[in-house]
Parts: sequence; structure tokens; C-alpha cells
Amino acid sequence: IDLVTRETLWISETSGTLPLSVAPQVVDGILIVPEEGAGLAGFWADTGELLWHTPPAIDINPKNPYTAKIDALLVWQGIIYVARYDWKLSAYELKSGKQLWQINASGRADLDLAIDDQALYLSGGHFLRAYGLEYVKMLWEREFDELTGPILLEDGILYLGLFSESNSLMAIDLETGDDLWQVQLGGGDGADIRSLVLNQDVIYV
Repeated sequence: IDLVTRETLWISETSGTLPLSVAPQVVDGILIVPEEGAGLAGFWADTGELLWHTPPAIDINPKNPYTAKIDALLVWQGIIYVARYDWKLSAYELKSGKQLWQINASGRADLDLAIDDQALYLSGGHFLRAYGLEYVKMLWEREFDELTGPILLEDGILYLGLFSESNSLMAIDLETGDDLWQVQLGGGDGADIRSLVLNQDVIYV
């Protein structure tokens, strides 16, 4: 929809009827849209023309279809990185949708991703892991007593939400590996940390 004229510029259909598990993204003129069965589709953002789509990655369970979902999606230097509910981590070419690689991460839980020039970071279950961008091997792994939640990376500092009776937020210096601080947030009893947003010197949880 054009915000000035309020006219509909184009309409394009995607597969499935379930709500999107993660928001679409526009990168380099390509609109990346999650599809049913944790697949992906790429459209030209200007015209709505379909460029590519991937086949479903997870079989849909009729009793619980929401488990066939993408947990996290990010784009870095022309590559789409996807973490899915079945604990598979995949990479695709942005322009073609071609799958470059896929690996399994042990366990099962909601996942989140962050990235920088050094590594791809994955949180999920009781673990925080870093994977090399070139050879896709695990560089290091850290285990926590609590369940790991959303992560956010800014200026070499990784912010990590931890689920517990009181919930907490911690900051890790990725260069040294040191824990900079950890604060208790309260709000346990099912009040999970859903997302992290950073604006200047304030982080919103």
C-alpha cells in the first residue's frame, strides 16, 4: 500500500492460513515471507512478483500446526539464516532461495539468532552457541541453568534473556567472553521475556 496515495500497489498470495511466526523482511529489494510448514518465499518488493520459494521444511501436525514454524530469521551479507522449531539451522541465498547448508542442533525449544562478522549466535534450550560463518562449525557453547530466551547483539555486547522464577537479563562481552552484568526482572510464573529492543542507552524487555 502506498502511504501517500493509500492505493494498493499489488497483492500476492502465499501458502497456508496460519498466522506468520516471524515478520517478513525487505532486504535489497526482496521481500522475504515465511510460509506454511516453515518454508520461505521471496518476492520483488516493488511488484510482488514471486522470485523463489522453498518447500515446507517441517511436516504439519494437524493436532498442533503451530509447531511447524520459523523461530528466527535474519539476513546478513546476502544470506538468509533461519532457525526452525525442529532445531534445524539453515542458510539460503537471498537472490535465489537456494539452500546453502543445514545443520541440526540438539534439543528442542524456541530459538533466537544474532550475527556479526565473527559468528552466528543461537540461543535455545539451556544453551548459547556460536557458529562460524565460513565453515558452519560450532565455535563455542555455553550452558545455563535457566532456559535461554531472546538475544540481541550491539557493539560487541550480546544481551541475553534468561527464563527462571524471576527472569533475568544479562550482558556478555563477546570479545573477552566476560559477563558484564546480570539483573533480575521479576515477573515469573509464565511471564516470559518475548523480545529485546535497544535504543541508545536503554534496552526494552
